[in-house]
Amino acid sequence: MKKILYTLIFSFWTISLFSQIQLDPQFIESHFENEDLSDEFLTLISYVDVTNNFDEKVELKWVREIIEPCISDWIFQCCDNVACYPSNTNTNYDPSVGLTDTSYVLQPGETHKFSFYTKPTFKAGCCTSKVYFSTIQDPDDILATLDVDIKVNDPECLVSTKLVLQDEVRIFPNPVSNSVQITGHPSIEKMKIYSVLGELVKELDAKGKTSFDVNDLISGTYFIALTGKENELLKTSRITKQ
Repeated sequence: MKKILYTLIFSFWTISLFSQIQLDPQFIESHFENEDLSDEFLTLISYVDVTNNFDEKVELKWVREIIEPCISDWIFQCCDNVACYPSNTNTNYDPSVGLTDTSYVLQPGETHKFSFYTKPTFKAGCCTSKVYFSTIQDPDDILATLDVDIKVNDPECLVSTKLVLQDEVRIFPNPVSNSVQITGHPSIEKMKIYSVLGELVKELDAKGKTSFDVNDLISGTYFIALTGKENELLKTSRITKQ
């Protein structure tokens, strides 16, 4: 497992080094412990250096995506070199709502410290988030992706470590009727299925298996967690049971 993790870290570093928009780091483990959750103004901050490796200035667009499961009451904000945006605004550039003069401008070779804010609002827990960077001229061409793994006063968080198999393993079909399939991987030991409330409803041995019976689950939304030999989290996915 360590060998796989080191290989992925090296790959991410290499991609970042030669990318036109460079993030340092590309993956942030924002793990906060012993925070005073009774403080209504408690704000936890994560930073990433964004560097323009183009030979000309760029006008960047970023889009924030919160990956479930997350604490619903948590408040998230992103700040670039133009403004800090409220929790209900997940991008800095959106002509449909009047955000047209707010591009994130970086000069050639310029580095700016992009900020990701989390306000726990009295609650421990965890969440993962992604921030996608593109240009306003070509918003569909993602130049860089930031992964943020947030954990606050909760060592048992479902989402608490880098999901090293996120791109290697598929969980399908979705929606699912009678059985769920995964593409096999030797690191996977268990499949755990959680309700939307975070309750463990089913745990299955996954070592060497690719098909799992879920016919007994009632219709609804669930979260699947694939774990390794030491119960480390390898991948999560949301599914709908028909």
